[in-house]
Amino acid sequence: MQSCQSFPSPFVTHYSKRPINDFHLGVDTSKYEEGEKVLRCKLASLYRIVALMGWNDSIFNHISARVSAEKDHFLINPFGLLFDEITASSLVKVDEDGKVIDPGSTHFSINMAGYVIHSAIHMGRKDIICAVHLHTSKATGLASTNVGYLPLSQDALIPGLPAYHEYQGIAVDEDERKSIVKDISNKNLLLLKNHGFVTAGKTVEEAFSRTYFFLSACEIQFSAMNAGRESLNLLPTSILDKVQQIVKDNTTSKDPSAENVEVTSFEAYIRRLDEMGLNPGYEYRNKNPFKYIQNGETCLNRFIFGNLRCLRSELLKMMPPVSKIGCIHLLKRIEFAQYSGGRLALLTGNYLYEKRDSGVSLMKQAGGRINTVINGLEDKSERDAEQKLSDYDIIVRLAVELIKELAYTRMDY
Repeated sequence: MQSCQSFPSPFVTHYSKRPINDFHLGVDTSKYEEGEKVLRCKLASLYRIVALMGWNDSIFNHISARVSAEKDHFLINPFGLLFDEITASSLVKVDEDGKVIDPGSTHFSINMAGYVIHSAIHMGRKDIICAVHLHTSKATGLASTNVGYLPLSQDALIPGLPAYHEYQGIAVDEDERKSIVKDISNKNLLLLKNHGFVTAGKTVEEAFSRTYFFLSACEIQFSAMNAGRESLNLLPTSILDKVQQIVKDNTTSKDPSAENVEVTSFEAYIRRLDEMGLNPGYEYRNKNPFKYIQNGETCLNRFIFGNLRCLRSELLKMMPPVSKIGCIHLLKRIEFAQYSGGRLALLTGNYLYEKRDSGVSLMKQAGGRINTVINGLEDKSERDAEQKLSDYDIIVRLAVELIKELAYTRMDY
């Protein structure tokens, strides 16, 4: 399970389908602080990404996030859930003294070692929003050697060089927090000797990026060390400083208006979660990066508001990039009756609700439009109905396929 990233990281076969954003399941969100709902969704999404990457260690390890600058509260996982089971509402909110402010939506408490490590990080470094503590095999292996982490590759330079913390046993002694704070100092990467590591960031996205490149660097270092230590070509400090400045200035894109690279990278994996139907549950910039999907929004609006003849022509032109296999599957194997009235209206409404565009109102309009089509079929003779079915069948089915693509959700029909 503990292998690094997506080359050739094994995306797990059996993965919880519980939605990340589960606030709709009877959760009282009025008690949350400002911005906490989005933070919970981002943090729970990061847990899911770590699980997909195979970086997690059963129910152990932890990722935390500071809730606000005003209060010393942070979110952490309940001790008992696998990382692929973590949801936004399940996260436990505690203060730096270990007092539970919000127990979350499970009956689990928190892990003592997780509290000690993460409270130390958030207590000693108010600038840190998110901290990731993991035990991946190669990272722990490097932390268990006298060689340590070497400036051996580009990926090794991106997270910066680490601080080190001596192993003092399982971290359940609150007195250890003082030495953790002292050891991490102003670094954002802490190797816990003979134990694991902590990466930290001023955002959830930054913490994920630093974890990604650190674990990639560990893989590269292990491979390079097979050639013998005398063969290693260590990079000079001047190059480290140059790389760090490039990362800080966000100059890896030719577009000066582009999102920070950490955000762009993180959102690529959020799209993966969305595509899996796991509902990360917050708005992010690059949900629909493909131009044909953006064009599809115009088609969907025309589907709702009218102009079906024009829409049919546009949809047929768009069919190849939308999803050939999906359209053919729908056309050949799925009964038209499944999409009658409320069924398609509900799917349309779900998408529009995600877009925050008065979903209920537009859903009703969509439902009315579909019912008009269906009633028209029922009122005509059998022959006329067959002809209309042929026309509208394609329109409706392709519209559903567009909704699927637009919402990045795999729906079970």
